[in-house]
Amino acid sequence: MLPAVSSNTNQNNFLSSNNTCVSGRFFEKSFKEMVKITLTPMIESLSILTIVDIDSEEEMLRYGINLILLNLGIYFVAPAIIIHRLFKLSRK
Repeated sequence: MLPAVSSNTNQNNFLSSNNTCVSGRFFEKSFKEMVKITLTPMIESLSILTIVDIDSEEEMLRYGINLILLNLGIYFVAPAIIIHRLFKLSRK
């Protein structure tokens, strides 16, 4: 009976080490996707600066402030509105 217990322990150790590897891969993939999802809107909004003609520092400042406000809206205001509406719907 003792050999069965030790082989069972070895099997459990093998399975737990593989689960760590699989969960590590899953975490790595999900982390990459999270970074991609969060950075894409910011990069796209910064690409607006390549399209417009900026002739003065005043225009550059204006576009820069507007892009900061746009990014604040994308990352903070829009999710807050969505969460607020979801809570409102869940209470009904």
